[in-house]
Amino acid sequence: MMIRSNALRAGLVLLALLAGLLTASPMVVTGILTALGLAGAVALAGARAQQAPALVPVRVRDRRRR
Repeated sequence: MMIRSNALRAGLVLLALLAGLLTASPMVVTGILTALGLAGAVALAGARAQQAPALVPVRVRDRRRR
């Protein structure tokens, strides 16, 4: 079964993380939070990179027309 909704997928991941946090050591909790923070930063940077193209085509004027 493939989950297409990002909100549902995120909810299931958070539920699994909360269940894991109840049985995990503090170092594991810190590692999970760090990984989530890095993944969020990478996703945010990727979303911003898709919004604004790096190379914008610019029309060059023909100098012979002057």
